[in-house]
Amino acid sequence: MNKYNGDIVLALFTNDPYSYRNFLAGDYSLAYPMNIDFMEEILAIAIARDVGFIDNEYRSLGFDYDGSEVKSAAYGMLTINMGERITLLPGVRFQNLRTSYTGNRGVQLPDAGGGIAFNARDTTTTNSQGFLLPMVHARYKPLQWLQIHFAYTKTLNYPDYSAIVPRYDVSLATIIYNNYSLRTASSENIDLAVSIYGNAVGLFTINAFRKRIEDLIFPSTTFLSNLSAYPDLPQDGQGTGQLYNFSTFINNPNPTDVRGIEIDWQTHPWYLPNPLSNLVFNVNYTRVFSEADYPRTELDISYDELGTLYRTVVDTSYTSRLLHQPNDIFNLAVGFDYRGFSARLSALYQDNIFKKPDFWLQQRIHSDKHTRWDIAISQRLPWFGMQAFFNLNNITGADDIDLNRKTSFPALQERYGMTADIGLRVML
Repeated sequence: MNKYNGDIVLALFTNDPYSYRNFLAGDYSLAYPMNIDFMEEILAIAIARDVGFIDNEYRSLGFDYDGSEVKSAAYGMLTINMGERITLLPGVRFQNLRTSYTGNRGVQLPDAGGGIAFNARDTTTTNSQGFLLPMVHARYKPLQWLQIHFAYTKTLNYPDYSAIVPRYDVSLATIIYNNYSLRTASSENIDLAVSIYGNAVGLFTINAFRKRIEDLIFPSTTFLSNLSAYPDLPQDGQGTGQLYNFSTFINNPNPTDVRGIEIDWQTHPWYLPNPLSNLVFNVNYTRVFSEADYPRTELDISYDELGTLYRTVVDTSYTSRLLHQPNDIFNLAVGFDYRGFSARLSALYQDNIFKKPDFWLQQRIHSDKHTRWDIAISQRLPWFGMQAFFNLNNITGADDIDLNRKTSFPALQERYGMTADIGLRVML
């Protein structure tokens, strides 16, 4: 340590010979690899002497949770044949989800030792949400090779557990509040599909769809000085004018419409000479059109001629795409089947997905366009219904990348590389 004048510096803990190799194809540089063995030795000494630690109760306790979910459902369905050409399938499903979660609620306070105390208590909330979900399918076959299919369904999207665990964190000017009262988002779906099928064409389908989504769940940030709408929060600062940056999850009060068209073609050219007659093809393309209104809160700051500060909270909204929804999805599969042998080469192309809403483009996040190739091979064996299989996943090693909407700089990059599966399957 003499060359560092007695100071404890980072260089003492680095592992100079260590190499990160070609991390993420060398697109990013990483410096100062840590000498893990030496750091563990120092840690053992610090623990034995009870020195070198600053308590952070918030990090230790703030995100602890426990919980359970119980889902129950029952349904009834009826098939009604109206002659040889029309079939009706009405039905109804009742579905209930009961959640019970325990989380810590507290206030961050600096302690005398330089750490962060978290004055917390645990709280348990139990919610039960039941839904009656009607549906009806109607099929009409005017010709032997033509079918028209209409469907009305209603589906649900439950809030993620991380949004409803009853925790909150209050600091000097910020409140992070989980909304355990979130309602389940629901979607009313209408589909109209026209299918043409035959020995030569295979199965060709065009499907137009519309979805109306209510109570869409998304993260929200606003500004609050009056916390009376949240009586479970500490009310000590009421009347002082303290303005909090308030982050939570909300249900969108504005319904969202999603429209689109899906084209699917499955065929097997049995009429071609061998070995072409063993080929199979499947092509699917979906185009989605979506638009959603998202509530937004602005903080307007102004001064009068005397220099008095005025802060005004303005509620407004902005329009963008639907969360977690790509515009284009394309699937292609080419296969070869011969007796007990089967092989498939498949490709998936997915346009960018809107992931993080925000009025400011520089704070919006969407995924990058993604193309993935896979291979699946299987061979049926003559013993006990066994089948050998071999799969190659993500052959080109495509990364999952999230981008900043304005700058296109990476916000997140994950690399799983190519993976392979090999094994035996017993068909019972």
